[in-house]
Amino acid sequence: MRDVIGRHLGIWYHSDHVRKLLHALGFTPQMPDGRAAERNEFRIASWKEQVAPELKKTMTAKGA
Repeated sequence: MRDVIGRHLGIWYHSDHVRKLLHALGFTPQMPDGRAAERNEFRIASWKEQVAPELKKTMTAKGA
């Protein structure tokens, strides 16, 4: 953000001051959700019911 402000406005702030300015304006650091936006709960549940047990059987048969 510091570089964007500097390039567009011609005012170069220290990075700590940019954080304080943005916080004073009401901006907060955003944290990622941790899950993919394309996550399909139905497909995950069906995979767990159908594919996972078969994989578990083959892994125990191989001695893994």
